[in-house]
Amino acid sequence: MRIPRMTNLVFLVGLVITAAGCTTVGANVHELGDWKTGKLGHLSQYIGTTNYEAVFDDPFVRRAMEKLLGDNVSHLLQNMEVRSPIESEGPELALWGNKAHEAHLENAILIIDIYDGTVHAGIFSNGRTTIFSKVDKGTADYFDPEVVYGFLPGALRQWVRWDEIRELRRLAPQTNFRWVK
Repeated sequence: MRIPRMTNLVFLVGLVITAAGCTTVGANVHELGDWKTGKLGHLSQYIGTTNYEAVFDDPFVRRAMEKLLGDNVSHLLQNMEVRSPIESEGPELALWGNKAHEAHLENAILIIDIYDGTVHAGIFSNGRTTIFSKVDKGTADYFDPEVVYGFLPGALRQWVRWDEIRELRRLAPQTNFRWVK
């Protein structure tokens, strides 16, 4: 059976519109455009490296860290003696680290949005997690920890829950699990 030309044309136009729409959606993953052209776009060159000094020495990053962390900057840096490669989740750089030989006791994270310059940090020390963030999404529930937590960068939320995740990986599943020898 032959499909009429008009149906083919309608299908083709629909396909082109759909493809154009997908391209537009894909291009707007970060609503602000190409995040590498943002305030700190030059820091994207350090993704995949352990060149934390270059990031920490950036004047904007240094000022933002001092403003956000105050006297805790040195504690954050001490807890980043051992460093993982700098990661990226969209426009956000994630710098993770821990104190040498004390990863489970002393560790830290620094998140930098290279598009808009927003900085977030976390320090885990003496069994306590402290988050440093100026999250402000204009919500009426700004002081509700559950709401604010949802606005934190994904890498920071993952870091906060890391001890729970690590503990879960040690335990055998309780349901739908069996050993076959």
